Amino acid sequence: MGPTKQVEVVALNGSVRRNSSNGLLLKALNDLVELSIYESLDLLPHFNPDIDEPEVVIDFKDKVSAASYLLIVTPEYAHGVPGVLKNALDWLVSDERLPGKKVIVFVCSAGSGEYAMSSLLEVLKTMSLSVSLDKCFQVNAIRSKFMGNRLIDKDLKEVLENLAKKILSIS
Repeated sequence: MGPTKQVEVVALNGSVRRNSSNGLLLKALNDLVELSIYESLDLLPHFNPDIDEPEVVIDFKDKVSAASYLLIVTPEYAHGVPGVLKNALDWLVSDERLPGKKVIVFVCSAGSGEYAMSSLLEVLKTMSLSVSLDKCFQVNAIRSKFMGNRLIDKDLKEVLENLAKKILSIS
């Protein structure tokens, strides 16, 4: 048997707020499986198909296309995904390397997150990305799952542990 391929997971945090609950969830998962967290969504310019892609966009697209998985962790804003995340996805739409890319989704919100999940899944489907419903998670009352920076919710811990095992099992 030959060498195993290293699984790379590029993670996008739909919240650019410092110390966001979404960031805490990413940190908790990163403690279980190595993630490459893309920290510069807020530096991507507004999507405009009429301009040449800036270097930051080219770098972003290269990172996502090279990964085994794209992990999206996002809050729900006004029954949708934050503009910064939608803008990032708009930049990825035309990348011919992405159809079939495996995606893991967490929508973390104070409420149900169902509207953001629904709209996000529609966008990902339109992009021809591979979204499996067993890798889509809605985390309600996200702030209650943490005490300070520490994940305290047993059910969410179990979800993250099982997801980490699935990711590691394909490497």
